[in-house]
Amino acid sequence: MKVTLLAIALAANTALAHQGHARFHHHNVVVQKRESTPTADVGTVYAPGPTVIVYVLDGHPISQDEVLMGLANGTLILEGNGRASSVISTTIPLVTPTAENYVGETEVKKCHYQWCGYRICNPAKGPPGCRELDDEGSAVSSVVQVSSIIEPSATPSSETPQPSQDVSGDGLNRVFPTGLPCDKFPTGYGAVPIHHLGLGGWTGIQNPIYRAADGYDDIYTVPTHTCPDGNCCESDAFCSYACPAGYLRTSWPKKQGKVHFYPDGTRGAPSVGGLYCNNGRLEMADGSMAKTLCVKGTDKVTIKVQNNLTESVSICQTDYPGTEGETIPSTVGAGKSLELACPDQATYYHHMGKKTSLQYYINNKGVAEKDACWWNVPDSAKGNYAPMNLGVSYDSDVSRAFISLFENEPTTDVKLDFAVELLLDGPSGMKCKYSNGRWCTGDNYEKCNDHNCDVSFTSGTMTVLLTDH
Repeated sequence: MKVTLLAIALAANTALAHQGHARFHHHNVVVQKRESTPTADVGTVYAPGPTVIVYVLDGHPISQDEVLMGLANGTLILEGNGRASSVISTTIPLVTPTAENYVGETEVKKCHYQWCGYRICNPAKGPPGCRELDDEGSAVSSVVQVSSIIEPSATPSSETPQPSQDVSGDGLNRVFPTGLPCDKFPTGYGAVPIHHLGLGGWTGIQNPIYRAADGYDDIYTVPTHTCPDGNCCESDAFCSYACPAGYLRTSWPKKQGKVHFYPDGTRGAPSVGGLYCNNGRLEMADGSMAKTLCVKGTDKVTIKVQNNLTESVSICQTDYPGTEGETIPSTVGAGKSLELACPDQATYYHHMGKKTSLQYYINNKGVAEKDACWWNVPDSAKGNYAPMNLGVSYDSDVSRAFISLFENEPTTDVKLDFAVELLLDGPSGMKCKYSNGRWCTGDNYEKCNDHNCDVSFTSGTMTVLLTDH
């Protein structure tokens, strides 16, 4: 009976801890032993401690349900293939523990986190994969059963990837009306349905549990492959959508994720984006930058991908603001070209009061579009594990566009299997080329390094040229 009480107390305690937040980088958690000094007036009784599993994220314990949901929808992975990083042996006082005084014989697993939002289980709403602890704390004891994660095939498809099916985005200039049903993806207004995620065309569905003046928190994100008919876009949820290549999503709420402050002095917050489902009816969120679902990027510069390879290449755009997974594909066929959206920092989405850029992830050649853009499929070299990143933005304060080409480290050590060259249509003195693991700049590409190169320019067209060498 004492052990059961301890297991339940621990589970309830860990569920109160919030997940950490990161933007486009990793956080490695350092697990520390917290000592407890019992006082005489508590009436503490000591007994041999049970063995429980505690998951720690950004220095905070999180519940098993949060871990399972994070693993299922691709927001969390376990370091060390799920092996315990340390075991702390001691005795446990039979009192309700707090995050600050709990110690015990604890098997600690460290979570490796790469994502920009909170995705947790909300038992009250009963989403797929969500369950509560039973009287014996079995959710804790069975926490290692996480192998049933739904993910795409880890092996490249043998089929030749085809260019994106709807690159035009029917109805791009059509004003989006309030009142369409939430349970059906809104076609005919420019948005492009994304089918491979199994969300009925949506790129993500976020439903904040905590809603207050200081922002949204405890944001439940619907796992992929759980509602192919799209009916998970329900009241009070924000439902993200994709736009055609060269266009930007326009709808997000003014209020964003609650800011969290961390012991190392950093702070972070999730982003929230998409249409708002108001009592079963879709509407533009109150922070929207236009009356249409999609708009072109800046008109000051153009970013174009030209594929001179013999195979197609799929490029993944980040679902931002929103789930921030690399799940929006744009595929450029062999010998074809497409435009990439370049946001104007002054008018586009601001995160925590700061300007943002747009991130693209470049997959190896020949990866089918349906397999290319996923979040958190380790060792796949796809999606957020793709070998190369391309960051783009235009800063109207200095009237310059900034293009950054860099390897996707430390997420993956896989190298891109073709060359990428940034070429401006006119004399600029700045260019960049990646080939065979080297990044070179200069008139004759004489200045090289092993990691990245950056280019800025004031006007014109920057071509991202894909070649064999």
